[in-house]
Amino acid sequence: MIRPATAADAHELYIMIQQSFKKYEKANVPASALTETTASLEKKLSTTFHAFLYVSNGHVVGVCMYQFINDACHFHRLCVDSQYQGKGISKKLLQQLEACAIEEGIKELYCESRFSNCSYYLQQNYTITHYNEATSLYQLKKILTNTKKAWQCA
Repeated sequence: MIRPATAADAHELYIMIQQSFKKYEKANVPASALTETTASLEKKLSTTFHAFLYVSNGHVVGVCMYQFINDACHFHRLCVDSQYQGKGISKKLLQQLEACAIEEGIKELYCESRFSNCSYYLQQNYTITHYNEATSLYQLKKILTNTKKAWQCA
């Protein structure tokens, strides 16, 4: 089941994010996700950030955080518990995010990714738009074609 996160979910998000991004702890450029705390996530979810949670058997097993900025949706911290990977959870989270963005009239989605994950996004119809040498991250973009239609009353 996918549901929106609230500030009260911050600790569960923290645990999920730490477990998922720990593999990048010793990378040349460690994942910024590892600097998150329960308090920082609670603050983000109380302001302009949002998140979708994938819940299975009462436990958060997938997360996708996002923010609407200048008529675009920027998402980050997309992660799935290692025991649940390969079951389409990240794809379902992205589909939920796309539906939400379309409902808000958003036409573009953006994310940053390490090279090792770019092929996943390319399969989901994202294109690489930029490489940031300082962070070793690629910026990816997806144009949403099923945008919300404006109905006019006669």
